Amino acid sequence: VHDPDQADLLDAALRGLGDDEPHLRAQVQASLAISLYWESPVADTQRRRELVRLRDELTAAALSTAEAADDARTLAVALRARLYANWGPDTERDRLPLALRIIDVANRLGDERLGLEGRIWRISDHLTHGRLVEASAELDHFEATATRIRDRYQQWSALRGRANIAFMRGDLTGAQQIGRE
Repeated sequence: VHDPDQADLLDAALRGLGDDEPHLRAQVQASLAISLYWESPVADTQRRRELVRLRDELTAAALSTAEAADDARTLAVALRARLYANWGPDTERDRLPLALRIIDVANRLGDERLGLEGRIWRISDHLTHGRLVEASAELDHFEATATRIRDRYQQWSALRGRANIAFMRGDLTGAQQIGRE
């Protein structure tokens, strides 16, 4: 749900920030882009195009700022925002490289939860391209990690992925059974 107050506050915060706090600037840019993602002016094509452009600019700036700051946590925030806020058919080719960068940052930080976020985007890419064997193999690793670190949300994401694979293979009964778990 779009919260115009949140977007306005983030926009004001961004305008009030100087260049001396690049970590914070990148995080606010990323958060504003994600907030604007939820504004859905379906009937207003011009506003929709403007939002797509603005989200792209904000996440590109956040990513550039994070890379210049050379801070892995800030880079992770910017990469996640770039994926999330710009999700759509026109950005399909950008998703896998960004997911791989998130996984790389997660490995450098030793952050398994962040690694799961990158991996779910990679799984999504496999599914988008019909690479069910690769998606299933990735899900095995994903699910094992989610179970080991007791991340219930990502365990649910693994079930969702398994149901998608079953559905894409034409196994509707299997997809339904997984959906009940």
